[in-house]
Amino acid sequence: MVNHSFLTVAVLPIPNMVFFPNTDLPLYMADPRHIQMVHDCIASGRLMAVSLMDITSGHTRLRNSPRAICTVGEPVVMSENEDGSIKVLLRSHCRVKLLTLKQSLPYMIYTAEQIPDQNCESDFHDDYGLGKLHTLLKRWAKENIDDSNEREIFLGSVTNAKEIVDAVSMYMVVDSEIRQLLLENVHLSERIQMLATLFTSSFQSEDVHIAEALKRFESIDKEELARKVAH
Repeated sequence: MVNHSFLTVAVLPIPNMVFFPNTDLPLYMADPRHIQMVHDCIASGRLMAVSLMDITSGHTRLRNSPRAICTVGEPVVMSENEDGSIKVLLRSHCRVKLLTLKQSLPYMIYTAEQIPDQNCESDFHDDYGLGKLHTLLKRWAKENIDDSNEREIFLGSVTNAKEIVDAVSMYMVVDSEIRQLLLENVHLSERIQMLATLFTSSFQSEDVHIAEALKRFESIDKEELARKVAH
């Protein structure tokens, strides 16, 4: 366990992937650099971050960089294949903000700061929207986890507000930018409201029109903040 708010973490940017606290992420690794990253993290006890890859154009090539807010976890090698590839389970630890790049090759290492929530989950009740999300998650598990024992284990591990919200965000929200917005929001009550708004019916996919509206509102908020800072 890590008891300090500042960490040194290995970072793996992945397109369209947002990793959440209170979840597990299975990964298939074939790139020798990534395999080395996993083994180095296990040997040293270093945590490993999976971050949404931010693809921006540079002067000569596309530059793939991690989003600053991401989640770190403890990698566990589940199997090693004859071709050298490995299957890894990344067990989440906490949400962090990447601060300073310390190493870029053979893989990225950053200093990072833990980002805790600013709400107490005991403040929320079923009538706040959490009950709706829990019901949707149970329905999702029934339709997506065939093995009844595995399904019961999963549902038994998702009981409090943060676990429910993180699981819905991780497994049920399709849009990666919306998942990133949810991860970056440190107010549990606002995340519950966002998810309850996204899932307007009993269907297990978000309303795409509401998702686009949320992204537009977030973009407007960031532009307004930038103007205030400039002045």
